[in-house]
Amino acid sequence: MKKSVRLYHMIEYCNEKRNFKLNDLMSEFNISHSTALRDIKEIEALGVPLYSSTGKNGGYMTIGNRNQTKIAITDEELKALVFTLSSISNVSKLPFQTEYQEILKKLYNNSNKKELINQYNEIFQYFNEDTYQFKSYKIFNEIIRLTIGSKSFKICYSQNYLKEQYKGIGILYKNQQWYFVVVNIASKLVKLLNISKIKEVYEMGETKECNEITMQNFQQFMVENENTIDIQIRSNIIGLNILKGYLWSDYMIENINEETYLFKSKVNMQDINFIAKLIVTCGANVKVEFPISLKKAIKTELTKIINLY
Repeated sequence: MKKSVRLYHMIEYCNEKRNFKLNDLMSEFNISHSTALRDIKEIEALGVPLYSSTGKNGGYMTIGNRNQTKIAITDEELKALVFTLSSISNVSKLPFQTEYQEILKKLYNNSNKKELINQYNEIFQYFNEDTYQFKSYKIFNEIIRLTIGSKSFKICYSQNYLKEQYKGIGILYKNQQWYFVVVNIASKLVKLLNISKIKEVYEMGETKECNEITMQNFQQFMVENENTIDIQIRSNIIGLNILKGYLWSDYMIENINEETYLFKSKVNMQDINFIAKLIVTCGANVKVEFPISLKKAIKTELTKIINLY
């Protein structure tokens, strides 16, 4: 645990316990005697009023009014918060240099329903491996600044310098990946950029372009009308659920019978090879009906896989 985080939790601990001994801090935060003494001095310097006494029954006492406000929420609201924070705790790293467990602990320390929170935590478990490793908090914070400030910028993405100027629309988390939703200012075409592949962003200045594109409608701008191609995929329910998990500009589902569905969408022609790779992951649960170019691209991907064996 970082020192800054430890000191924050130590302040919470002192406010909560009110009376404690140095050994209590050593045990709670797994620190040495000398580290505990130094931390005590630092939190006092940060404004925590402590009174110390010596002797057999000596220790520390927090004096004065607590500077934290208890959170007053209903049992139903508390259950929703605990379950929500627990279910997304599989995202081990947040781009804000904190963790969901830290948020949950703050909720716990400021709640008057600790016993109820403990009961919820004992009966709820969510498992999902987080394969995403966030590499640059600096980049994340920079794209937030550029987006909020309506700045135009250029990007170095996956070792490639993109010549066009872009504007940030927002940030999207889907399928264990963080994406930067950007729009090409000249073409008004939206792209999703994997944030882990963004090497650098270069601010160009403020822009008032593309204000009509938001996080609520950006998918409508992901394809060029004059450069699109219709696709149709026959699928069972398993394949349909996989297809729906991807990001499409728009799609329509036709229910043929209890076991068969038609998935219809439009994609950019230059994205056919990428779409083929996605469809291959659906296995035998889907079959492309058209276009022929997508069928050929899928066969090419399958040939690559077969050749591995």
